[in-house]
Parts: sequence; structure tokens; C-alpha cells
Amino acid sequence: MKISNQKISPLLQLLYTLLGLSIFAFFVFLFIGEFNFSDKKLYIILAVSLFFIIMLRLLGKPYFNYDSDGETINISNKKFSLLPNNLSLINRAEFPKKKLQSFRIKQFLFSKKLELFLHSKKSAKGLSKLKYDISYLGSKSVSDLKKSLNKITNENKNNISVEDED
Repeated sequence: MKISNQKISPLLQLLYTLLGLSIFAFFVFLFIGEFNFSDKKLYIILAVSLFFIIMLRLLGKPYFNYDSDGETINISNKKFSLLPNNLSLINRAEFPKKKLQSFRIKQFLFSKKLELFLHSKKSAKGLSKLKYDISYLGSKSVSDLKKSLNKITNENKNNISVEDED
């Protein structure tokens, strides 16, 4: 199953651009001297712009891709960047389906996070945890993601119990 929210990309780019331009315009007016300190409209625009930037940062990384076709699961999560090919903003993982032990979706005040628990020989506990921001996914996409991950974890549990019987 493939789940992606790339359709919101143009909207987010427009929103970030407008917010950045409004803050830039505020400081240009401030330093040029054309700014009237008694004009409350510019302060309101600055406050609203800063509020939305903070909210967007709290929501986390906006772009989410999930692909469980084949024998592996591919998940990537990335932030919006004005710089092309900025790899530091990308959180990407590819692992076999049989390593997925469980998952959990955490709901916070303004954000949702997907936590995946994978079987790992490198970890002392035998599990490693991967985290992804899914705040920008719609409710149908989150539901589809849960169904797909539940199906994979149930198959893994059935495979483990069959191996134990042998």
C-alpha cells in the first residue's frame, strides 16, 4: 500500500512563502523608516505570521511517504526547505517487513507521531524505535496506514507462532 501527502506540497510552499514575505516586509518597513509605530495593523500581521510559523514547526515534518509494496517497507518524512537537495531535513528508512514488531500512533496537542518498533540485534533490548511525523496526513490516510501496519504486524506474529511450534 502506498500513502503519500505530496498534494499539499504547493499549498505549504505558498504558505511558507507568504509568511516569510510578511515578516520580511515588516522588517523592511521598520528599517526604512516608513513604519508608523502607532499603526497596529503591522504588529497584528507580524504576530499572526509568527504564530503560524510556530504552529507549523510544532506540527513537524509535513511530507510523508509510506510504501509497503513488496518485501520491504519504505518510509520517508521531510521538511520544507528553500534549499534544493537538503538531505539533513529528510528522515528515511527502509527495512524488511518481518522486522516490524509493533507500532503506535501518539496524539499530542497539535501533532501526531508514528512510532515503529523493529526487531534489532544491535539494541540491548532487542528493539529499535523509529519516529515519524504524520500530523499532515488526513484521517483516511491515517486509517489506511493503521490497517496496513496492523496487517503486517499480525502476519509477523503468526509467523513467529508457527516457527515456535516447529
